[in-house]
Amino acid sequence: MSVSEKLTTIAENTERVYQAGKQKGRESFWDVFQENGVAKSYSYGFYRWNPDAFYPCHDIVVTGSLSQSFTFRGTPFDMAERLRECGVRLDTSECLHFIWSFFQCACTRLPAIDTRSAADLDNTFYEATEVVTIDKVILKSDGTQTFTNAFSYLNSLENITFEGCIGTNGFKISNSTRLTHDSLMSIIGALKDYSKNTDGTTYTVTLGAANLAKLTDAEKEIATAKGWILK
Repeated sequence: MSVSEKLTTIAENTERVYQAGKQKGRESFWDVFQENGVAKSYSYGFYRWNPDAFYPCHDIVVTGSLSQSFTFRGTPFDMAERLRECGVRLDTSECLHFIWSFFQCACTRLPAIDTRSAADLDNTFYEATEVVTIDKVILKSDGTQTFTNAFSYLNSLENITFEGCIGTNGFKISNSTRLTHDSLMSIIGALKDYSKNTDGTTYTVTLGAANLAKLTDAEKEIATAKGWILK
């Protein structure tokens, strides 16, 4: 083996040892941070973290609160892809509170967020201005959840899908002027049917003028036929 070949081998081995040590250190940190996957509370869990440090080794399963949990700071990144890369999932199906969970979150894409155990989406995605795609927001099927500024100032949002039911006043997504037609139709499709309601209650969903312009009269009629006013 020549001197050049030996130096190349040494360099390659050094890099392998370095990467192995780096991975071991990462796993050790996440084992402690996530209590070997047992942790269930992530309130303020990743508050102001740099995305470069977010490489979880265990599923993130939340049963308590996600208060300001994903307010990352730094270069925007694809959280859904990062979780896939790490081989883990975000399970919020038993999370009770989504207060400011993704406030100013430095993510371009979020995975499916299951909110069925929460009564109110309180400022959940407020000012998450980097978010372009939310794979899915899963709501209660009975439409009882309230939306306190849940989708305010998502200025870059283009893609969002809803599963479940929007059934209360206060749903407002007018700042998201880049929403695709499919996203708007997902919202309309999720509106609870109040066509047989006789108590005189008025239900309003605020999409904003820019988004309303993307819909045909027939598509708007789907919402109004359910008893909703589109603004």
